[in-house]
Amino acid sequence: DILVIFKPPGWEVDLQPEEQRSQEKGRLSEFLLRMYPRWGPSTLLSDASKQHGFLHRLDVPSSGLLLAATNHRAYYDLHFQMATGALVRDYVVMSHGWLSPRRHEIQAPVHWWDSAAMAEAPSTILASGRASKSFLKVLAYLGKSGLALSFLAIRIGTGRRHQIRAHAAHTGHALVTDGKYSSSAEYAESCPWCSRNFLHRYQLCFEDLHGIQVQAAEILPSDLTAAVTQTTVMRSAMDLQS
Repeated sequence: DILVIFKPPGWEVDLQPEEQRSQEKGRLSEFLLRMYPRWGPSTLLSDASKQHGFLHRLDVPSSGLLLAATNHRAYYDLHFQMATGALVRDYVVMSHGWLSPRRHEIQAPVHWWDSAAMAEAPSTILASGRASKSFLKVLAYLGKSGLALSFLAIRIGTGRRHQIRAHAAHTGHALVTDGKYSSSAEYAESCPWCSRNFLHRYQLCFEDLHGIQVQAAEILPSDLTAAVTQTTVMRSAMDLQS
């Protein structure tokens, strides 16, 4: 009924009907149908109107865990959990600058455009945007060739388009190698040692159809691990608490 899928960087979850398909990227919905052809047209994986069963997305450069449902009962049950905050989504990110360890929450309304012409436009923080909330914890302060960097754990209370990236940039701490939300100077400094946007969804917690709590986790991928090893820990979470 419910699939937990690891999305590698460079893969698309799927496309909205008005979007243009990129031949260079793998699509998870097509991959799943090739791997499990017995599911075929009788499941949500073939239904574009229900996002092919996927509950949420991750940006193409990002990595991490995703949920997909193969039938309507599981799909709407998971959507209810997501709407009521019962579905937990945890991320690890690296951002520019040293974020204050006393900051544990970001509340800023996120606005984005749904039209195909504005599909590539970044989300912005506007009073007219949708209420958005992110919870965060500073895990460590890092350094890299004079750069100050923060290693953060983030849990989202809402799932808006590019919410984490927009919230991080709004606080002045854009994510490492984020060409859309960081400054051109920050992006240029990050690219040589971190090949892509440093954002990874490492944990999902939800209930299955029997009411049993499920917790799934995925370690940091090798490319992001390699980026971390090129930095120096300046202060750890334990030091920041003292």
